Amino acid sequence: MKILHISEDIYSYSCIDNEYGYAKKVIAFGISANGDYICFDYRKCNENPCIILMYHDDFYEDENGDTKMVTSHIADSFDAFLDMLYELSD
Repeated sequence: MKILHISEDIYSYSCIDNEYGYAKKVIAFGISANGDYICFDYRKCNENPCIILMYHDDFYEDENGDTKMVTSHIADSFDAFLDMLYELSD
């Protein structure tokens, strides 16, 4: 479990767009135990973003020569993501 220092907050973790050029379209709202980001991905949908995992230590070069973090799709929406966190009981 990552323990945040007093000077750290969710805003500082959500600002991954500045360094990697995501233009505020990928917003981190969580971080995994190994440091990967759990993010809202607004690149395709402004209303109901999908959820992705962004690997903090795995990069690729896009068609413009910019460095980007590798991502994996987790869920089509935040509600679908939350549904994955528990099982419904009968």
